[in-house]
Amino acid sequence: MRSVTYSLALGLLAGVATSKTFKYAIPAGTKATEGCTLPGEFEISDLTVFTDNVDNTKNMASFHFTDVDTGIDTFCQRNSTSKSASPGTAQRWPCDNPNVEFIYQTSGIPGLTLIEKACPEK
Repeated sequence: MRSVTYSLALGLLAGVATSKTFKYAIPAGTKATEGCTLPGEFEISDLTVFTDNVDNTKNMASFHFTDVDTGIDTFCQRNSTSKSASPGTAQRWPCDNPNVEFIYQTSGIPGLTLIEKACPEK
């Protein structure tokens, strides 16, 4: 199993931000092993981000992740009750489909980093 990591920088940390759709295509020249469907592109829709400048435990991000190539269609959310899928400073937050996780960045360049497992059956 491999994972493909996508970065999507979003300057959306002031108050509440929403958007309809963001699209990303994997760079040309990326190759998959035989019998594996490599994620080619994905869409992020219904993105909602809320940042509380006083109490960061109220911060939340939610969105819908769709990858037509792999058939993944899942909801992703991080809020005060969410449990990280990985320890460390760059915590990965699980989506409803366990093959997709994301990192919600609030420092440095704010945005989302999306991780989709490629060929989870391998």
